Amino acid sequence: MLLKEIFIEFLPDITSAIWKAIPTAIKKHRLKKFFGPSVLGKGNFWLVVDPYYHPLPRSAGNRYIKKFFGRRPDQGLIGEDRVLGSNILRLLSYLAAALGRYRDSNLPITFVSDEDIENRWDGSMICFGSSDSNLKTLDIETLPQNGFYTLEFDPSTGMRCFNVSGRKYTITPNEDKAIILRIRNPRSNRNWLFICAGLGEWGTSGSTKYLFTHWEKFYKKYKDKNFILVVAVKGKSDENVEELYSTST
Repeated sequence: MLLKEIFIEFLPDITSAIWKAIPTAIKKHRLKKFFGPSVLGKGNFWLVVDPYYHPLPRSAGNRYIKKFFGRRPDQGLIGEDRVLGSNILRLLSYLAAALGRYRDSNLPITFVSDEDIENRWDGSMICFGSSDSNLKTLDIETLPQNGFYTLEFDPSTGMRCFNVSGRKYTITPNEDKAIILRIRNPRSNRNWLFICAGLGEWGTSGSTKYLFTHWEKFYKKYKDKNFILVVAVKGKSDENVEELYSTST
């Protein structure tokens, strides 16, 4: 009788826990299908950033300016040789919000430089930044499987543009353009290759937020297909993103 009484007492809690676990399990399954199995588990899931170098040596003296906006005089700094754009901080917050609660705490989200995995293909990856700045984006862009877009100069403006299915998308003073690309990794078939790249920094961070905000919609729409989205990021705000074009194969 004691076991029966205990079971009856805790049955509501057990039932509640099961019902709460089901949506989480579904979400985890979809994350793995959309981003690749290593997004939540063991294996390689790389978030690839694009550090760049200051052209002057440290011996040249102060190479950077730190602005204090009137609180004190601006300060010259020698600074690091290899740096990242401030939009990387925004990318970190978007990724942590989307994946942090579902990943094992012993498996931290891994950011790597494009140079660190220059010759690596054994995993899934998301590359941030266009092929003008990210070496791994360039590698993916030049794969035969990418029949979606090229990064070109627009002869009418002399500016960089994305050519997607014959349509050219250029940056304007109030509107950046960006692509979100997903293609199957040809050298590791269970994994996916992603690019979130703007013509400017707001396009890169805005497209990243758009991907991680709407990934479940894309999962349902594209299933196991390769796809590309073109988005406009308006007014230097990652919150103001408009989808312009999409196609899949």
